[in-house]
Amino acid sequence: MSHPIGFRQSVITIAAGGTAQQLSASSIITSQIEFYIPSGNTTVVYIGDENITSSNGIPRATGSIFVINASERGDITSGDYFDLSKIYVLSATTSDTIRISYTARES
Repeated sequence: MSHPIGFRQSVITIAAGGTAQQLSASSIITSQIEFYIPSGNTTVVYIGDENITSSNGIPRATGSIFVINASERGDITSGDYFDLSKIYVLSATTSDTIRISYTARES
């Protein structure tokens, strides 16, 4: 049985500089995530898990785009996926933003 896939976007605003922030408070399953770090941000943004720091996170400069795929096939049916509630971002500056785009299975 096939399931429709929806394209979604979200803007994450850093609530407290220097504090890890979840991409989503609820579980959202996706096989691909695109991060856009706006050029108006003032500092590097780090991407990682709940233990993220500026030493172990993946650094992304302002104005950059970063795409991660869960599998080579790039679809949820392969069984490989990310849960957005398990991915965190970190920035030293309060109110910096991160835009994400992803696909999610529609109910």
